[in-house]
Amino acid sequence: MSLLRSRDRLALLLLLLLAFGLGLFRLDGQSLWYDEGVTAAIARRGLDELTRWTASDIQPPLYYYVVAGWGRLAGWSEWSLRFPSAWFNVLTVSFLALLARRLTGSYRAALLAALLAALHPLLVYYAQEARMYAQLTALGALAGYLLARLASQGQRQEWRFWVAYVGVAVAAIYTHYFAFFLLLALGLAYGIDWALARRAYGADGGARQRLLAFLGAETAVLLLYVPWLSALYTRLQIDRSYWAGTLKVREALLDVAIGFTSGETVLERWAVWLLIPYGLITVWTVWRLWRAGAVGRRTLRWALFWLVAPVMAVLLLAMNVPKFNA
Repeated sequence: MSLLRSRDRLALLLLLLLAFGLGLFRLDGQSLWYDEGVTAAIARRGLDELTRWTASDIQPPLYYYVVAGWGRLAGWSEWSLRFPSAWFNVLTVSFLALLARRLTGSYRAALLAALLAALHPLLVYYAQEARMYAQLTALGALAGYLLARLASQGQRQEWRFWVAYVGVAVAAIYTHYFAFFLLLALGLAYGIDWALARRAYGADGGARQRLLAFLGAETAVLLLYVPWLSALYTRLQIDRSYWAGTLKVREALLDVAIGFTSGETVLERWAVWLLIPYGLITVWTVWRLWRAGAVGRRTLRWALFWLVAPVMAVLLLAMNVPKFNA
C-alpha cells in the first residue's frame, strides 16, 4: 500500500470493497458441490487424519488447514466454508495492484490491474468456491510482487523480503502442486532481470549478492518442502490419469483462453468469438509495452513468463500424466 498515493489508496480501497462485495453476493445461494463437500468433510477431521488423507489425495494440505481453523471458529455452513476464498480473492486484487505498480511505476496501471481482477469472471467464480484456488492465486500474486521488488535494480536487498518470499512460496506449493510452475515462471523472469543488470552494471551492481540470495531462497523453499516430496512423488506415480486417451492440446489451449477471458460465464460458441477482441487488445498492449522502453519491456517479460510458462509446464506434464484443468 505504501507504493500508492492517498487518492489512489482510496480508489484501491473502493475496488477492494467491490471485489469483497462480489465475492459475498449470494455466497450461500447454492448447495455445496462434490469437491466442496470434500473440503467440508476433510476440514472437520483432526490434523493428523487430515494430513494423512491429503497425502493420498491430489492436493497438499495447507488450504484444508486454513478451512479447518476457520470452520472451528465460524461453523460449517456453505457461507462459512466459502468465506476464506472470498477473502483471499480480495488479497489477490490488492497484490496484483502492488505488482503492477512495482513493474510499471504507474499508479493508473495499478488501479487498472485491481479493476480487472475485481471483475474477472473466473476470479469471482473461485472467490465463491470452497476450494484452494483463490488462496493459491493470492499467494502467487504476492510471491510475484516480492520477487519483482527484489529483482529491481537499485532496490535495497533487505533480508526480510527474502524471508517473506520463502514463506509465501512454501505456502503456495503446500496449497497446490501446480504452484511449482508459477515459481518457475517467476524465477525465469528474475533470472533475466539479473542477467541484464549484470551486463549493464557489472559486479559492482551487486549481481553476485543478488544471485546468491535468489539461489539461497529457492534452496530454502525446496528444503522446507522435503517433508512432502514423497507424497508428491507417490501421486505422480499412482494418479496416472483422470481419463483414458491422450491430451488434446488444441482443446486444452482453447479451454485456457476461454477460462482466462470469459471464465466460462458464457456459452462456448460466444466465448470463442470474444477471443477475437481479447486477442486484439493483447496484441495492442504488447506493442505498446515493447515501445515503452526498458520499463515497458521488463513488464512485458514478467507478464509473458507469468502467463505462458505455467500453462506450457502443465501441458507438458499432462501429455504424460493427464491432469489438466484450465
